[in-house]
Amino acid sequence: MSYRAALWLRADAVFDAGMGLLLLMASWDALYEALGLPLAAPPMYAQVAGGLLCGYAYLLWTGAEAPGVRRLAGTTAVVNVAGIVVLGIWLVSGELGAETLGQVILWAAVIALAAFAIAEAAIARGESA
Repeated sequence: MSYRAALWLRADAVFDAGMGLLLLMASWDALYEALGLPLAAPPMYAQVAGGLLCGYAYLLWTGAEAPGVRRLAGTTAVVNVAGIVVLGIWLVSGELGAETLGQVILWAAVIALAAFAIAEAAIARGESA
C-alpha cells in the first residue's frame, strides 16, 4: 500500500485517539463546560465509547501497513460515515445542547470525519488517496 494511504489511516488513528481521550474524560464536567460540549449522562457510556475508540485508533495505526489495508480502510470509511450521520443529525436538530464553541468543535469533527471517509473510500477502491 502506498505511503499516502498509510498516512491517511494514521492521521485518522490520531484523530480517533484524541476523540477517544476526550470521551474518556466525560466525567470531568469542567472540561466539557469549558469546551461548550454537552455533558454525558451518565458519563460511563461515553467513557466506554472512548475506550473503544482508543482501541480502534490502535487498530488503525498498526494496520496502516499490514496486509488487508484496503479492507480496513473500507470498514473505517463506513464507521466515519456513521459518525457523520449521528453527529450531523444531533447538530442539525439543535437538541444537542452544545454552546457555540462546542458546536464549532463538533462541526469540525464532522468535516474531519468526512475527509477521512472520502480518503479511506478511495484507499478501499485501490486508488491513491
